[in-house]
Amino acid sequence: MGKETYLAHTITQTDYEARYDRAAKKLLANKLVLAHILKDCVKEYQACSIMDIAQKYIEGEPEVGTTGVYMDDSSSPEQPDIKPETVVTRAAEVQAMNAQEVNAQAMKVQAMNEQAMNAHAISIQAMNTQVTKVQGMGNEDISQNEGTVYYDVRFNAIAPSTEEHENIRLIINAEAQNRFKLKYPLTKRAVYYGSRLISAQHGTVFTKSDYQKLRKVYSIWICVNPAKRFRNTITRYSLKPEAIIGNAVEAPENYDLINIVMVCLGKMEEWNDNNLIKFLGVLFQNELSAREKKDILERDFDIPMTETFESEVDDMCNLSQGVAEKAMQQGRTHILIELVNDGVLTIEKAAEKARMSVEEFRNAMEKANTQE
Repeated sequence: MGKETYLAHTITQTDYEARYDRAAKKLLANKLVLAHILKDCVKEYQACSIMDIAQKYIEGEPEVGTTGVYMDDSSSPEQPDIKPETVVTRAAEVQAMNAQEVNAQAMKVQAMNEQAMNAHAISIQAMNTQVTKVQGMGNEDISQNEGTVYYDVRFNAIAPSTEEHENIRLIINAEAQNRFKLKYPLTKRAVYYGSRLISAQHGTVFTKSDYQKLRKVYSIWICVNPAKRFRNTITRYSLKPEAIIGNAVEAPENYDLINIVMVCLGKMEEWNDNNLIKFLGVLFQNELSAREKKDILERDFDIPMTETFESEVDDMCNLSQGVAEKAMQQGRTHILIELVNDGVLTIEKAAEKARMSVEEFRNAMEKANTQE
């Protein structure tokens, strides 16, 4: 068999990356894994045991990659108020048109009918029923401009009651982020995700102006390969009051509704005494074998090695090798491009060493030079 072409290699590595991403999400959605994260990142659970968080406070099964983030509400045109009887009258008029017009108009009528019935059904549901679409939060927020982007993991949780407050309902999103250096600050994306968790509650948690039903949200980001100055840190961003004149601050439950938590891991030799950073480092970084990971998780963190969990850890380890190979390939290509730019290699020789056609290498070179 001949050497794998650059295109075939890229497809293979992209598949590895996608499968690695799915495996990471499955691990992240495990209730015991989430319980460890919640204990250190969500202040409502600081006094709770890991088992209590997993068994008593996480509601239902976490959603994994099924709920969309974006929704272009601001750019959507207002829909006309169409009554069903108007559609029926329109259908009678269509019959008088020629065959070509009939087909076109019939399609319009069908769309109008569906639109009217959907609007009618939504209106009835809003007036006559209480909102029950809380457990089933898997409806997508689809952006026609940017496509559909899904939350890695999203779930409902109950915070333990205190003397001051009864049970508080929370909506929590957890993201596993392998790339830290992007064209935008990752924290801004996290704030957007948290904001969408707030705004998406309209129509699912509350209707009309019942804002008192708004639930507190957390968007927690596990950054596997952060920039050096962020390594081994956990930072929480939240709303806090600032009294400008006088002192008339609202109760925290009326403004403390959005929290962004950035959990930045470090290399194994840099792990500090924080249990969560070590725990997530063992799970998501590729410096340990599958056997070593499972031993540490079972011994140090009381994670039972069920057949399912053990299989998911194995998948992560196997797939991380493919992702590492991709990074090495990208690094080799970058070095060859630099050698061509410096006049050390011809583009033909560099393409041969990169296992690319000359055209493929030239395209990669143009892309790299443009980014610089």
